[in-house]
Amino acid sequence: MRRKRLFFWSVVSGASLVLCFQLLVDPRLLHHAQRPVFRTGWGPMEAALARPGGASEYLADFLSQAYVWPWAGATVLAAACLAVCLAGGAVLARVRPGAAGLALLAAVPLASLHAGVDYPLAPTIALALGLGLAAGWAWLRLGGWWLRAGACVVLAVAAYHLAGGAMLVYGATCATYGLAARRRWSIAPLAAVACAVVPYAWSQLAGPAATDLAGQYFLPLPFRYAGASPVAAVALLGLFPLLTVLLAVRPWRWLPAAAARPRFVGGWLIDGLGALALAGACAGAAWVSFDADRARAVRIDNLAARGDWAGVLREADRLDLRHYGPCTACEVDRALFHTGRLSTRMFAYPHKLGMPGLTLYVGTRHVPADGWMCLKTSDLLFELGYVSEAEHMAYEALELLSEHPAVLERLFLVHAVKGETEAAETFLAALEAAPLHAPRAWAYRRMLRADPTLDGLAPVRQCRRRMPRQDGAIRPSVEQILVHLLNQDPTNRMAFEYLMAHHLLTRDLPKVASTVLRLRQFGETEVPRHWEEALMLYAYELRARNIRRPIPLPGLRLRPGAQQRLERFLQARARYGSDPNAALRGLRADYGESYYFYHTFGTTQGGAP
Repeated sequence: MRRKRLFFWSVVSGASLVLCFQLLVDPRLLHHAQRPVFRTGWGPMEAALARPGGASEYLADFLSQAYVWPWAGATVLAAACLAVCLAGGAVLARVRPGAAGLALLAAVPLASLHAGVDYPLAPTIALALGLGLAAGWAWLRLGGWWLRAGACVVLAVAAYHLAGGAMLVYGATCATYGLAARRRWSIAPLAAVACAVVPYAWSQLAGPAATDLAGQYFLPLPFRYAGASPVAAVALLGLFPLLTVLLAVRPWRWLPAAAARPRFVGGWLIDGLGALALAGACAGAAWVSFDADRARAVRIDNLAARGDWAGVLREADRLDLRHYGPCTACEVDRALFHTGRLSTRMFAYPHKLGMPGLTLYVGTRHVPADGWMCLKTSDLLFELGYVSEAEHMAYEALELLSEHPAVLERLFLVHAVKGETEAAETFLAALEAAPLHAPRAWAYRRMLRADPTLDGLAPVRQCRRRMPRQDGAIRPSVEQILVHLLNQDPTNRMAFEYLMAHHLLTRDLPKVASTVLRLRQFGETEVPRHWEEALMLYAYELRARNIRRPIPLPGLRLRPGAQQRLERFLQARARYGSDPNAALRGLRADYGESYYFYHTFGTTQGGAP
C-alpha cells in the first residue's frame, strides 16, 4: 500500500512539473538562454570526468539537448526533479518507514528554481547524485564503526568527484541521519570534516586549475547561480535535514491513532487532496518565480537568430525597460532595418546617447568582455560585409566561449567567404561533434563538395559581394567601418542606413546632411521621418548661428509640413523654460518617438538602460 501511494504521489508530482515547464517556461527558451553544449567523443568526456562535478555537468549537458523538443525537455526537467525527491525519500524511508512521500515536497522549490530561464540542469543532477549516495550510505548494513566511517569517507570522495559542491548536501544528510536517526554520534563530525577537507585537498592538488576555492565548495549548489531564488535555494537545501530531524523526534506522536493511520477510503481521499495541493504548490511556485520579461528578452534573441524580424518587434513592444540591454537594442535595430522601419521608427524603441546598441562594436576602445556580445557583433559585421572584423570578433568569442557550435559555425562561414577552405573544414569537423548541429554541418559539407566556393549559399554570396577588397584602419571605429563598406559597395543598403542611424545616435547633424544625399543611389527621393527631423534641426541650428546658407538636397524632397512640425516642437519645448526634467516628462507623450526628443534629451521616451 505504501508503494502504491508513493507511486501515485510521484505520478501526480511529475505530471504537474511537466505541465509547469511546458506551458509556463517553454524548454526551448531554456535551451536558448543557457546554450548547453554537448560534444561526442572520448576527449570531452575525459575532460569532464577529470574534474570535480564534471560528471554531473556532462550528464546535464547531454540531457539538456532535449530542450529543443518542448515536451521532451519538460519531461527531462521533471524527471531530474523527481530523482532529487526520490533520492531524498530513500533517506527519509530509512529514518521512518513510509515517510518517503514527504520528500516530494522538494518539488516545490525545484519548480521555483527551474522556472527561471537561466537556471541550468546541472545543480539538480548534482543534488540527485549527492542525495543518492547519502541514501546508499544510510541503507548500507555495516556492523562495525570503522566500516561505517570508512564507507562515509569513501562515498564523500565519490560525491565530490561526481557532484562537486553537492558533496556538502551529502555530508549534511549523513551527519543529520547519524545524529538524529540512528544515534551514530561519531559519524556526524567525520562527515563534516570530510566535507571541509576534500575540496581543499583537491584545490591544492589541482594547483592552477583550481583558482576559485569558494567554487570548489559551493558549485554547483543552487544559490551560486544568477537569478536563482534565495528562498527556494535555502528551502531545497534545508528540507531533507529538517525532515530527518522531525521524523526522528516525531513531534506528532500525540495525535490520535485514527488520524495517524486513516482507513483505506479516507487515506486515498487524503492522498488525492494532498497530491492536488502539491501540484498547485508547484504551479504557484513556478508562476511566482517566472520572470516574463526576462523570458521575453530571450525570446527576442531566439527570434532574431531565426530571422523572424516581425516577431522581434512584436516582443520588443511588450518588453520591460530593465531587461532592454544593448544586445536587445542591437536585435531590435536589425529587425527595424529588415522590416524597412529603421529610418522611421527607430526612436520609438529605447536608445540612449553613448549606449552601444546599434552595432555593439566599440572599435578602438576595447573588446566586449562578454562572449555572446562578441558573437552577436561578429554576426552583425558579417551581415554588413566587414569580414575581417567579423572574423576577429568571432575569435574573441571562441576564446571566451570555447568551442560553442554557434561560434564554430560563424568561423566556418567567415573562412568560407574568404576562400580559406581548409580552415573552414577544420571548424566544420568540430561542428559535426555536436549532435544537435551535426545535420547542419553535414549539409554544409555536401555543399562544399558540390561547390567549394559556397556561392549558392545566400549569406555567403551576399557577404562576399559586400566585403571590402582592402582592409581599412586597424581596429576601426563604427563610422570608419560603415563608410569603408559604402565606398566599396554603394548599393549596400544596410551599411547606408546603419551609417545614418549612427550619425543620428551621436547627434552629428552635419554628417546626417552630407550622408543623406546617398539616398538617391537607391532610387528614392523622399527623405524618411527621422532623417527629415535631423535635417530640420540642423537648419534651425544654422539659423541660430546666423548662417543663412541652405542645406543642399538635390533630387530629394521633404514631407509636407516639415517646418510646421519643428515649430510646434520648439514652441512646446519653450513652455518649460530651463527645467529639462519637466520638459522631458511633458513632451514624452506627443514627441517621445521623434528624433526631436532624442536630440534634445539624449534619450528616447522610455529612457534606456
